[in-house]
Amino acid sequence: MYDNINDTYDTAIMVLSTLNEETAEKYLLEQLASCGHESAKWHAYLSKVYLRTDRPEMALQEALESVKIQPDYAYGLARAAYAYVFLNDAKNALKYGRKALKFCGDNYIIIRILISLFNYCGKYKECDNLLKKLENLECEAADFYYTKACVYYNLEEYEMGLENMLKARDLGYSNQYDMNLQLADLYFMLGDYNNALKHAQIALKIYDDDYDVYYQLAKIYVAMNKNGNLLKTLKKCVAHGYQDEFIYGGMALAAYNMKKYHKALEYVNQALIFNKDTAANNFMKCQILTDMDKTEAALEACKKAIEANSSVSEFYTKCSYLYTNLKDYNKALKYANIAIAVNPDDSYAYYLKGFVLSRFGQYTPAIEAFQRVIKMDPTDPENFEDICECYALVENYKKLLEYANTGLMLNKDNPVLLYYKAQALTMLGEPKKAVTIFKKLLDIDSANASNFVAAAYCYSQLGMWHECLEYSNQAIMLDRKNAEAFYLKGCAFQNLDRPAEAKKMFEKADILTSV
Repeated sequence: MYDNINDTYDTAIMVLSTLNEETAEKYLLEQLASCGHESAKWHAYLSKVYLRTDRPEMALQEALESVKIQPDYAYGLARAAYAYVFLNDAKNALKYGRKALKFCGDNYIIIRILISLFNYCGKYKECDNLLKKLENLECEAADFYYTKACVYYNLEEYEMGLENMLKARDLGYSNQYDMNLQLADLYFMLGDYNNALKHAQIALKIYDDDYDVYYQLAKIYVAMNKNGNLLKTLKKCVAHGYQDEFIYGGMALAAYNMKKYHKALEYVNQALIFNKDTAANNFMKCQILTDMDKTEAALEACKKAIEANSSVSEFYTKCSYLYTNLKDYNKALKYANIAIAVNPDDSYAYYLKGFVLSRFGQYTPAIEAFQRVIKMDPTDPENFEDICECYALVENYKKLLEYANTGLMLNKDNPVLLYYKAQALTMLGEPKKAVTIFKKLLDIDSANASNFVAAAYCYSQLGMWHECLEYSNQAIMLDRKNAEAFYLKGCAFQNLDRPAEAKKMFEKADILTSV
């Protein structure tokens, strides 16, 4: 991309291309040294190069030199405004931006800069006025539509951005690399990842030694969950000499998603060498270590992520989760509460709070926490499982049945909710209905001894002792240490007039209960 400021500048593509920033700086400095008189234009262009190479102080110096030479030079004023933005000086940014507005006329390049400036500074009325001015310009030029596309991109109006970028392409916009890279980004923002990938790959064929194209490809591969391609792309980036925390962090993410945890840990540690205080990479390290069952090391990494950025509730919920794994429920509750304070809409934080409170036997506040989870996401049947457990433990079988039924409306085959529904029906004196539910449950989940125990108990309530014996036997086959199964088998033998066998089962149940 280059700036064509009302005059022909045949070296502009070379001078201001993103591909040749070092060359641009050298060329412009030579021009300034050799020209018989100082040029406002050269200083303004040099300001842009310095801004692109992350030297905002030098960018401001050159822009101010430009307007010192020519106080009414709109482009120099606009570049000064932009330099002030990068130096977080909104007051002076607006001051120079408004000066540039007085002299910019119908120059769409400068209008583009000022639209972005006013939008960034929250001056939306001025931004809208300039946007209307831009739309009223009549110019069938590729550069013009490219400029409009960039404006709409900055305003997050991606459909309009794409429409104008395609017009620029159709009119033969000269910088094919930059145009395809911008098209890739616009399609990406619109969620059209196939077209985004197509244009990023075209850009890569045109020029394969630019960080931006690899970064764009990496974003697309992350969105498309193509972890192998992501890893391959970032390795190429490293081979071209681009190495930083973001690249190695992306490699860690790819390896992690591919379940290559040792490689992922190697990459994320490399990323942290570049910057040990990056929240994202410390949290990535936490996730990797969690899946490697290194809970204490994962906690350490998560706390470093919090030190780097204390405003992300997910970091606190992760700490809470890790403390539940260590059965340190006091700290688990502490971090769940902090997560809620940071983000009152974090449903997982409420879930963890409810889970910990239930482990403390504080079922009423646990139920309140689970109710918040359901209120935030009433469409997930699994959100009803824990509140059902609490209602079962406090023996509120009417509420248990209510919540089990609501959850089963979302997934009629949820085994946990079927179990609780059957339990509620049994305890509410409707064992026949419960038997029907248990038969369905056992078709779905026949590997859980607790299901057979509950069914056996249900049959005992109906006085169906042969069935009670059958199901308690099934439970014992699955779990030889299930005291309740032996007890129910004893009850069945006793009611089937087999007292000696019943005595043995009761004795076994007593032994298992006392262990």
